[in-house]
Amino acid sequence: MSEHQTSPAKPEDPKTPTRDELLAQCRELATAPNILDKLTEELRRCGVVGDLKRFHILFLAMLTRFSDAPVSVVLKGEATAGKSFTLESVLRYYPSCAYEHMSGMSPKAILYWDADLRHRMLCVGEFAGLQSDSGNPWIRQLLTEKRLRYIVTGEDGRGGRKAMEKIIEGPTGLLMTTTSMGLHPEDESRMISVYVDDDPAQTAAILTAQALKAQGIPGMEPDIAPWHALHDWIVAGTRQVVGAFFADLARQVDPSNGRMKRDFPKLLEFVKAHALLHAASREVDAEGRVIATLEDYEAVHDLLAMVLAEGQQETLDPGVNEVVAAVSATSLLPVGRSGVSQQIIVQHLEEKGTPVNKSTVSRRTAKALKQGYLVANPTAPGQPQQLKIGTPRGKPSAVLPPPEVLRKPT
Repeated sequence: MSEHQTSPAKPEDPKTPTRDELLAQCRELATAPNILDKLTEELRRCGVVGDLKRFHILFLAMLTRFSDAPVSVVLKGEATAGKSFTLESVLRYYPSCAYEHMSGMSPKAILYWDADLRHRMLCVGEFAGLQSDSGNPWIRQLLTEKRLRYIVTGEDGRGGRKAMEKIIEGPTGLLMTTTSMGLHPEDESRMISVYVDDDPAQTAAILTAQALKAQGIPGMEPDIAPWHALHDWIVAGTRQVVGAFFADLARQVDPSNGRMKRDFPKLLEFVKAHALLHAASREVDAEGRVIATLEDYEAVHDLLAMVLAEGQQETLDPGVNEVVAAVSATSLLPVGRSGVSQQIIVQHLEEKGTPVNKSTVSRRTAKALKQGYLVANPTAPGQPQQLKIGTPRGKPSAVLPPPEVLRKPT
């Protein structure tokens, strides 16, 4: 290049909005009393029906990426239950810088990946490919130790091989889906499991959307701009959260519950995430940290109380409870005295006016069998399972203290 030539002019980088400018873009959303209610409104507007708790859980789990211990969540259910739809729907409300999303991974792929996973969520559409007889020790190390350090072999540049150190920095959280009822115990204990039923109403809504699309009629698209602005506003401010009631909450949790040692930190991270989501309407302390309120715990308790209890197999979710109750009722009838088939369960629930399909009953039955609340009598090959009541259910045991016990008298 001669001295008279000049380099092509580079386009100027767009100006990064200030925090005040970002707040102006999302003020109505950021200052709403309950932002998860706003998410509900947005999802309903886009045609999502049924129970939305799993959407809210994933949405808050995404926000835990800002902490030193992001919370990992696995959605479990039948292949047609809408697990991927749930995950993809939630991710639309976050900018791509918040996560890495892929359909699947091989067990060792993460060892050779150069992606920056620090304070980002790893979102995997199907976890089956990551499993082995020993679970996935590499993912486990990254989630637990916030850093993956591994020795692999590679070319030495002279036609030979040499040992190479691979280091992947975290902290990182994992959001994934699976059709498996259970993961390796060491993987399972590091995640929150959320069960997704094959909801007929949601299936009907999806079919309607598909039909409208085939007719050339556009569906309702989410208004993601204010949500992305809210995320960027949170990023631009303090991401530290404290709560004056955290110690009291710890005292109210049953210390004899072994799994709570792993679940309690997850609970706190969810409370912090909810407070951070509402940072525009929360006070800050002298060090500028967001102060969580009892309303934050109340919202998280509503989302996680049953989920954590299920994870510890101390109670049943309502759907599984219906299946167990159906077996209990029909086993007293002539048709069920030698055992109750899933077909009889479906018929019984339909007679009661409960909309349910065979795949949903199959998933709930598998869960009840795993927990021991149902047992299956041996049958000849090709014959349907004959189900009977197993371990008595007894009184459900709560694993989280109700919010009202933390409310101090004035």
